[in-house]
Amino acid sequence: MSYQSADILSANAKKILNDYIHNVEDLKAKDRLKIPAQEMPAQDPNIRAHNLEEVAIGYTMEEARVEALRCLECVKQT
Repeated sequence: MSYQSADILSANAKKILNDYIHNVEDLKAKDRLKIPAQEMPAQDPNIRAHNLEEVAIGYTMEEARVEALRCLECVKQT
């Protein structure tokens, strides 16, 4: 796994969300399996090498929604 900035990860999540958000009600399990897992945004390796802060930054709202779309247990997601 190579480092990707939080901005790139967020932009990718927005694109995926836009692709799937219009037909959430019609998503079948096989459709949900096609949605890629979202990588957890993290500090740049050059920055985190010099501090003791948490490495994981956390998901943006869009990234969290894409992860929720992947959930096979959730029948209706809002």
